Amino acid sequence: MNIPEIRILVPGGGYRAMAPLLRPELEQKGLSQLLEQEFLDKKAAEITEAWRPHAERILHGMCEALGLEFRQNLVEVHILPFEGSFSWPLTIGYHYFDKDRAVDTITHELIHRLLVDNTKLPFDYDTWPAWSKIIGDEPNAPTFIHIVVHTVMKYVFLDVLHEPERLARDIADCQQYENYRLAWEYVESHDYRHLLDAIRSSYDELLPTVHTAEGR
Repeated sequence: MNIPEIRILVPGGGYRAMAPLLRPELEQKGLSQLLEQEFLDKKAAEITEAWRPHAERILHGMCEALGLEFRQNLVEVHILPFEGSFSWPLTIGYHYFDKDRAVDTITHELIHRLLVDNTKLPFDYDTWPAWSKIIGDEPNAPTFIHIVVHTVMKYVFLDVLHEPERLARDIADCQQYENYRLAWEYVESHDYRHLLDAIRSSYDELLPTVHTAEGR
């Protein structure tokens, strides 16, 4: 199984490009410390230390749960002084600088990455038709994809790490974001292991379609 190296760092070019743009807002909020390279480097080191003991179990767990392998051998996690997080490039903002929260957020974003960039299907293959048979067509796009992500997260937190407090914290944190809240409500109202089995099977069901399209 291909388990990538996860490298957590402050990207030099990204930092130099973003810091001047973010400075006025951060200084107004009294958060100018976030603009200091030394502070960000320290956070990257702290998050690396927090991530390392869990890394192998988390990565193996999500791969085994989905029956997928990462295509990449290295995934960089960028630590930058803005609020949010996203999966491509995988970036963690200051709302998630707390060490445990950072581990949960990296897990979340790596699941996004694995779902679209794996060795089973072409990059960013359209899995929506297969998943809509499982989830239905009703949820909007951000809710829909996070139902899948949260299903895998629940499995990792409960069945791999055996840390239900991570699950409870993520559900609580997501109450302020409608799409994330609705996704958790869906997952919590269904059998997550059944959902996960169906999601994993959907990749195998898509393989003949991929091979047919490639053979044309």
